[in-house]
Amino acid sequence: MRNPYVAALFLLTCSAATPIHAEEHRHHEAHAHGGGQLNVAVEQNTLMIDLSLPAMNIVGFEHPASNENERDQVARAADLLRDGKGLFVPTPEAKCALVRSEVESALLENLEHHDDAGHNGDAREHADFEITYEFNCETPSQLYTLTLWLFERFPGTHHLRTQVITPSGQVGAELTPEKSILNLK
Repeated sequence: MRNPYVAALFLLTCSAATPIHAEEHRHHEAHAHGGGQLNVAVEQNTLMIDLSLPAMNIVGFEHPASNENERDQVARAADLLRDGKGLFVPTPEAKCALVRSEVESALLENLEHHDDAGHNGDAREHADFEITYEFNCETPSQLYTLTLWLFERFPGTHHLRTQVITPSGQVGAELTPEKSILNLK
C-alpha cells in the first residue's frame, strides 16, 4: 500500500482534479516514454520521494516478462530502484538516511504469477514502475538540493516533471540528464 503522506502530496499537487481523475492524469503524464513524474515533499525531518516511470524507460519493454532473461531484467531493475541512496542524493549536510523504499509494478506481479511457459494472462497495454522513498534527515534545515543519478542508472529516462512541496512553498521543475539537481529551497 502506498504511503498516505505521498498520496496527500500528490493530491495537493493536482488539487484541481478529483482523486480518480488525478490518478488518471498522473498515469498519462508519467507514461510518456522517456518521461516520468517525480513528487518530493519535505515535512519536519522527513523527505518523501514518489517516482512514476514507464517500464519502457527502465527495462526497455512493457509486456509481461516472457522468458528468463526478461524476468531477470525486471528483477535487477527493481533492485536498482529500491536503492534510493544510489538514485537520489540529498544535500550531505542534511544527514539524510533512507529508511524505506517501495517498488510496485504490474511487471513485478507478473514475475510472481507466470506459468511454466513464462506467459501471463494479465497483459497490459502500458506498465509503469511506481516507487516511494522515505528519508529521515537529522538536519532538515540544511536540505537544499536533491541530486538525481536516475538518468545515469536508467538512460531510457530523458526528462522528469517534478513537483516539490516544502515548508517554504511549492514549486515545479523539469529535470533532464543535463539538469539533474533539484532545488528544494
